[in-house]
Amino acid sequence: MKPTLDVYYDNQNEASDMYLKYLKRDCENAGIEVRVFNNIRDWATVEDPANAELFLEPTSNMVDKYDKDTPANVDNPSATAEGIYRHIVEKFPNRETIIAVIGRGLVGKQLINQLIDYGYTVLEFNSKSHKGDMEYLCCDYANVIVGLATEQIFDEYICSVMEDFSNAILIDSGNNFATKNKLTCGKWTREVIVERILNRYKEKEDE
Repeated sequence: MKPTLDVYYDNQNEASDMYLKYLKRDCENAGIEVRVFNNIRDWATVEDPANAELFLEPTSNMVDKYDKDTPANVDNPSATAEGIYRHIVEKFPNRETIIAVIGRGLVGKQLINQLIDYGYTVLEFNSKSHKGDMEYLCCDYANVIVGLATEQIFDEYICSVMEDFSNAILIDSGNNFATKNKLTCGKWTREVIVERILNRYKEKEDE
């Protein structure tokens, strides 16, 4: 028996297709078998509690009880929040760093709590926050700006202004910032997923 990740994916789109491609590659490199299901009956038939599970949202047939990129039954922050948090701490260990987080959904709240617990000053926004205030505070104060919203927040003009007048690092979870000068979090998220699957497998073997 080898560590296995069961992926439920019934609402295909280009971005998720690409993410799944890289996730499968990373898992295979780590010796993890990946099984993908796009039918709820097939999923229910073969569901194995010994396997890690990943629901690529939004799904068509299931209640949204799992955050994207979070293997089920793992009592941890989402892999997206954990991956971004680890990267920020590694690159900015100074607790005087100011982090702006745009998006207060599940992932945003988890990330904000982690950042505050570490000791950072955190600026919290959501996609409906006043754009002028958000742009001013992010451009003038933030060292790192994390976009976790479901829509574009800073257009090309604002991004160019930020690049000219601010040294802030942009971390984009989707399409929040209209610029190529940003970091994306997919690789960090996948690293957390692979680590959790291997740890889970080892714990099962040790039982």
